[in-house]
Amino acid sequence: MSFSQFNEKDYEVINQAYAKLRASAEKRCANAAELEVVQRAFEFANSAHSNVRRRSGEPYMLHPIAVAQIVVDDIGLGYKSISAALLHDVVEDTDYTVEDIREHFGNKIASLVDGLTKIKTVLDNEQKTHGVADISQQSMQAENFKRILLTLNDDVRVVLIKLADRLHNCRTIEHMPEHKRDKILSETMFIFIPLAHRLGLYSIKSELENIWLRYKETGQGPLPPGSGRCGGGLPGNQSPHRQERSGKRRGDDPVHPAHRRGSHQSRFQVRNQETGENPLLRLAQDAAKADFL
Repeated sequence: MSFSQFNEKDYEVINQAYAKLRASAEKRCANAAELEVVQRAFEFANSAHSNVRRRSGEPYMLHPIAVAQIVVDDIGLGYKSISAALLHDVVEDTDYTVEDIREHFGNKIASLVDGLTKIKTVLDNEQKTHGVADISQQSMQAENFKRILLTLNDDVRVVLIKLADRLHNCRTIEHMPEHKRDKILSETMFIFIPLAHRLGLYSIKSELENIWLRYKETGQGPLPPGSGRCGGGLPGNQSPHRQERSGKRRGDDPVHPAHRRGSHQSRFQVRNQETGENPLLRLAQDAAKADFL
């Protein structure tokens, strides 16, 4: 991150991005009071991240807005999760505390933000301990995977919002330095792709796999303009989770046909009926319902 005074163009870009999010949020909010919470969360986060820029040079506030957009459009959660997504970096990157969030937005949104901050701390601790002689990268990531799974017992929405956060960070990963990029891609492969798969979020899983393949398998980096994000993956390459299979599926796994603006059930699909009910899937569906309580 860097700091520099915002200009009129920066404020215009932020307002345009939020206008799109607000339009989506209106369809998920049950009443004006819920939409007003989202509005307050945006104003609070926008003030906290004022004059802060990402490595790309764009206003930092565009990141939480984009995460909230994924939360509402691609995952289908409601106003509490949208608000938590907007606020998810406030405690980590500014002087505000979880108690400040609780005072302004109540216990539940504060709990979601606190959970997101703890997951980020767990992942950051991996980088600090990397290189210790008796701890391999795979074992550390396996331990982090278990810790994140434990978060499901508290509120699965924390993991869903974190998946949205990771997806947007992967979409903009070309602006990261190489060591940071390698860390993000490794975590994505060992932690977030399996989570997306177990939660039935196949569109997000497919896009994360495609990004991982572009950087780790081919070294191509970002796709050229107009090629799309989820489009078709890499022709002739299998995704990392399908290499052991017979090859009946191509690596360019299509986006699930569920309509984006349908009910919350449309976001979570069970592909393998032979295994019976997916307990993580049920948790995700319950979280989508709980977001309106």
